[in-house]
Amino acid sequence: MNSQTPRPFPNRSLQGAPATAPAQRQRTQILQQSSTTDEYGGISDEDREHIDEVFDLMDMKKKGYLNSYEFRHSLVALGFDMSKPESFKELETYGTVPPDWQDQHNCPVNRLQVYLDQFRLCASKLVAGRDPREEAAKVFNMFDYDQDGIISVDDLRHLAEDIKEDRSLSEEEIQSMIDHLDHDGKGGVNLDEFIQMMEEAS
Repeated sequence: MNSQTPRPFPNRSLQGAPATAPAQRQRTQILQQSSTTDEYGGISDEDREHIDEVFDLMDMKKKGYLNSYEFRHSLVALGFDMSKPESFKELETYGTVPPDWQDQHNCPVNRLQVYLDQFRLCASKLVAGRDPREEAAKVFNMFDYDQDGIISVDDLRHLAEDIKEDRSLSEEEIQSMIDHLDHDGKGGVNLDEFIQMMEEAS
């Protein structure tokens, strides 16, 4: 990480207007938190590693921070496809005024920088707030190739062909997987059954 100590900036509108003193204090408190907050400590080791990997990947020039463009695309890489105003809101909360910016109280949001600790705080808050059912639904839709609301034998066969592993699943193995999860003999796995499987596996 950049050895330069990030300087918190007063909260502001997207147009760069200075914030009130209470908002400044609140923002300073946020930035003074360490990466061992409840959110960061509460997510899985895999999620923490993923957050750090995304930061390292997006910081292509190894500056030690992300600019507004890199920050937004980092959130997308973590599964949070935000609009520009939404990403600017996060940037406004966790970003830092560049140390060489002439007017520290009037820096446009799109010029803010996000250091690793700040990115960890932001990303872990978003990860901790995910709806597990919503995440499971995203995976379900990836498997449901024909988008008919059922993962069928044909869908799993299609998946096996796309993966192209050295050992592909046999028709008997695919049918056995469907039969095991299909509770009412409809010929496939619906979203509720898929979510139940995910919950049992976690």
